[in-house]
Amino acid sequence: IIAVEKLRNGGILLETNTEETAKWLREPANSEMFRRHLNVSVDFTQRTTNYVVKFVSCHLNLEEKTQVEEIMNDNCWDDKTFIKARWAKAVHKRREGQREAHLIVTLADDGEIGERILEKGYVTIQGRRHQIERDRKIPVRCAKCQEYGHYFSDCKSTTDTCGKCAGNGHHTDACPSDNTRCANCKEDGHGATSSDCPTFQRKLKALNEREKQGNTTTALASYNL
Repeated sequence: IIAVEKLRNGGILLETNTEETAKWLREPANSEMFRRHLNVSVDFTQRTTNYVVKFVSCHLNLEEKTQVEEIMNDNCWDDKTFIKARWAKAVHKRREGQREAHLIVTLADDGEIGERILEKGYVTIQGRRHQIERDRKIPVRCAKCQEYGHYFSDCKSTTDTCGKCAGNGHHTDACPSDNTRCANCKEDGHGATSSDCPTFQRKLKALNEREKQGNTTTALASYNL
């Protein structure tokens, strides 16, 4: 183990010098011995990566165990590789008559698996090939104050800031103005929700850079403790 980092959720991120060491820690007998020597009651959890599978038939029933097992078998994913799958958008929010939707598949963060999937570029679901790509994270923006870095539930602001006109005292959905102004970059012509906002683009670039650094230094051998 060459580095230890404490996470916000109270976990600990361990970085090992080789992938073999990480796999060694993953073995139940070895992780139990590790915990016993530390004299702590913890579990090792492998890091995971989300992938977007595009235009999957809405007839797929993720509540049906046999259908999920079919996905695993068709793509040669075992129980250690496949963690879970969910729809990118809640089923009840679909358009009437919608036939296809994007799927979010969570896999164990094993560099070899990720490389193979992205190199191939597709996965098989119900006999059809579907394009797959790494889920792209976006900066967290508060729906109350419109600032980045926290969610609505954690907002300390006492008043709403509109995501459309940047005005105070009303929510975006109740905006009375026909004009648009960004509460973050203070420019006219777009709201705080726009992906074209310079502030959003700057935050997104910084987030992607951190993701790249994380993928090259810890993705192969990092676990929450």
